[in-house]
Amino acid sequence: MSALFRLVVLGALAPAALSAQSAVRLSVVRDLYVAPEIADLSLTVNMAVYPDGVIAVSQPLENTIRYFSGTGRAIRSIGRAGAGPGEFRYIGRLLWTADTLWVADMVLKRVTLLSAEQKVVKTVPLPTTVQFRRGGNGAVVSFSNLTPRARYAGGGMLFTALTWDRARTDWLPTGHRRGEYPILRTEPDGTVSRVIGFTVSSMDCEDGDVTIPLCSEPYGAYSADGSRVAFAAVVNGTAKTGEYRVTTLSEHGDTIFNRRYPFVPVPVSRTTRDSARALASKEAATPELRATVNRMHIPGFHPPLRNLVIGRDGTVWVEMRAVAGERRWQMLAPDGKPVGELALPLNVTLKVAQRDRIWAVIENEDGEQGIASYAIRGGK
Repeated sequence: MSALFRLVVLGALAPAALSAQSAVRLSVVRDLYVAPEIADLSLTVNMAVYPDGVIAVSQPLENTIRYFSGTGRAIRSIGRAGAGPGEFRYIGRLLWTADTLWVADMVLKRVTLLSAEQKVVKTVPLPTTVQFRRGGNGAVVSFSNLTPRARYAGGGMLFTALTWDRARTDWLPTGHRRGEYPILRTEPDGTVSRVIGFTVSSMDCEDGDVTIPLCSEPYGAYSADGSRVAFAAVVNGTAKTGEYRVTTLSEHGDTIFNRRYPFVPVPVSRTTRDSARALASKEAATPELRATVNRMHIPGFHPPLRNLVIGRDGTVWVEMRAVAGERRWQMLAPDGKPVGELALPLNVTLKVAQRDRIWAVIENEDGEQGIASYAIRGGK
């Protein structure tokens, strides 16, 4: 297996390599546009779309959530700075599950639940520590530094954990390596019912304490309802050919698909490599780190992956390196079969997606943000 990519998954299947395939070009038709001067947005980080088409947009600089109808009409705003009901210190994840919008606030360490009518239902404290017992008589492992990734309809949650009791290793899969963090499903009472899998390590982009310039970092994505987790990473590449792999897991940790896809590398010029090495050497704090920079191998192609999104319908969206002033997205069916490729202008950032539609933030020349949705045409 390539040193560029390794995924530790509980119950993972062998990857199915795809032969070279011609990308089906999908067309997009913008059918909703809320101009920046009408949207009056500051900085949009996250977006969620209700089943009836209502769009919720986070505004973390203002600690508010702005609502727009499916036709683009401004409905209302919720939130302000504070610690009371409906108030926030920092709006993080913003996701729609079942009939509720949930908003994670990592400063207040809580989740605020909002109804379809944009009313505060309740706030739920986020745990600082959760525990897992493997088997009926297994030792208890404690996890902390938790990041909420999804919320299940019944009230349980999906977390990734950065730290745990390192003395306990019996629950870890064989071959676990540094930089692979557990993905935990918890019950409403906060106990861990399952370790779904592990994130992809980015250690292959590090040489000791130095980050390798132009290295292809892996990406992860989590569906709002916790039903799917996906990872994308480069598995091999030269200046002429390359492959990336996407692995998708179910909420039970089973592998839904694990497939490889070709990409056309964009070669890195010698001048670019030399400049990247010189900059890294300049930033190195010690002679030892500078020596590491001078001997390290810098990839011969630009990182091909830019982002990863799980669609509301189980589709998987992989953003590729921009070519000719476009943002290119590969759409994969829920079983991993390639559906097609679409191109968006550079000022359009995809936020929410499904097979026949995407919702995005659109930015004008002055950096002001609006909202847009696009219908997708073509593909099977």
